[in-house]
Amino acid sequence: MQKWEQKSSDLVFEAGFMKLQKNNCVNPRNGHEGDYYVFHFPNWVTIVPFTKEGNVVMIRQYRHGSQEYELELPGGAIEKGEDVLVAGIRELQEETGGVCTDFHLAGKVRPNPSMQDNWCYTIIAKDVELSAERNLDPGEDIEVLEMTPQEVKAAIFSGELNNTMMISSLYFAGV
Repeated sequence: MQKWEQKSSDLVFEAGFMKLQKNNCVNPRNGHEGDYYVFHFPNWVTIVPFTKEGNVVMIRQYRHGSQEYELELPGGAIEKGEDVLVAGIRELQEETGGVCTDFHLAGKVRPNPSMQDNWCYTIIAKDVELSAERNLDPGEDIEVLEMTPQEVKAAIFSGELNNTMMISSLYFAGV
């Protein structure tokens, strides 16, 4: 398969951490020319934190897109130039007060490659202790809870946990 020719590219919109770009491209298969839009978001890290007892540290936080409090895993945007593991451990501490020394990168996925160019990385953290002070961003409202892996699975099947990035991270962790 041939790479598509990009004839032009224009920044349509920029706000905070998001940019929208319009690319005019040619399909090499049939010569069709059209406009395609790409959302540029920062790369993201999600942490699957296990306590010494084998429970999963989960969070519930307000998400304006759904206008609901959503059940999720800790995580957040990776700052420009920041190492993925450093970002994950930072987010774990900021959102849950969790600390650990046993963690590794388990995988990465593209949240929506049809219109986004970013990656979501998964870190597995073991023997997490909720002993540090949390440092929430001003716009965050987060509740911390522990769930057994069975409770997490039940939350997925009931629709309570419905974020695809979180579910893929739990898959990497074997939950």
